[in-house]
Amino acid sequence: MRALKSTTDFNNAHWFMPSNKKKCYSYIRWSSDKQSGGSTLARQLKTAQEIAQEQNLELVEMIDSGISAFKGKNATDGELGRFIDAVENKLIPDNSWLVVENLDRISRDAILNAQQLFLKLLKLAITVVTGMDKKIYSSKSITDNPMDLMYSIMLFARAHEESKTKSKRTYGNALSIIEKYKNGERADNGYVIAIKSVGSNFWWSDCSDGSVKPHPVYFPIAQEIINLSINKAMGSHSITTYQREFGDMFDLGFDLTELNFLTDRSWKQDVSPSFYFNIGFHYFVLWIDYEYPEQREGSNDRYLVQKATNIGSFLEPETCADGDQIFSCESNYEIKEFLQLMITNTPNALSYKV
Repeated sequence: MRALKSTTDFNNAHWFMPSNKKKCYSYIRWSSDKQSGGSTLARQLKTAQEIAQEQNLELVEMIDSGISAFKGKNATDGELGRFIDAVENKLIPDNSWLVVENLDRISRDAILNAQQLFLKLLKLAITVVTGMDKKIYSSKSITDNPMDLMYSIMLFARAHEESKTKSKRTYGNALSIIEKYKNGERADNGYVIAIKSVGSNFWWSDCSDGSVKPHPVYFPIAQEIINLSINKAMGSHSITTYQREFGDMFDLGFDLTELNFLTDRSWKQDVSPSFYFNIGFHYFVLWIDYEYPEQREGSNDRYLVQKATNIGSFLEPETCADGDQIFSCESNYEIKEFLQLMITNTPNALSYKV
């Protein structure tokens, strides 16, 4: 078990939203870009919605895009692995349901590994439901009807054999495209032929027509990130809204990579850049004013932390500072120390006086 202290160890805050209803986690997975189109997502999600409605459960979506279950990667690096970690650390109730289209969404690994993962879920008191036949697996159902366990072994065995055959075929196809590239062969538009049967392509590429070309929207963004990283030694967290709103030369007094929990919500109509962050369900805003007091509109300190209210949702937060000041200072070292204290030890931080 990987030890996790709280929901802040995850990027999936919507998993932990409080609710009076028992939750149904819909696990949707596909292993290649080729599968991401068409009806794959819609089909798997529709089944989960039906089961949630029939069982009076609250539906929560988990999607693993471009992650294979053939060698268990989805259970270590994917959303399924994070889900298991959260259950083991008591962040997700152990009476939750997990809906998958069929058992091969969970694993296509060798039989023993696949079965071990399946039994681990059941031992954690998770109820597993397969959408294709709406069959319910639980620790109790397996105990009452051992044939269900035998049936699951047969399904995992078949899935693994199918994946082995598919692996040989898809990797053979990928190697043939690589050979074409080495021989100078290109798509009709002059770009490299895309390999869509294995894995996923980079977010800044457009492979919609079977070739790999720069995405009209995302590629220029990727170029700007790289240019700023090289020319200004700026990390990806630093290339944010405040520069566009207040100018590239605005000095925060520190590198945002040191405080990567901050989200830039700066707006040029405000007097200075602002950044929000949350600790569980508590939201805060950090205001950063100009370095020199004569540049500021008021006599306030350079750094100010306020409590905030999230008027949006966990997925799309919209924070509004409510005027309750927690802390202010002039020193960039002091603000970094305070913010780190807030993240690691909130009660002590909130005892500070402005």
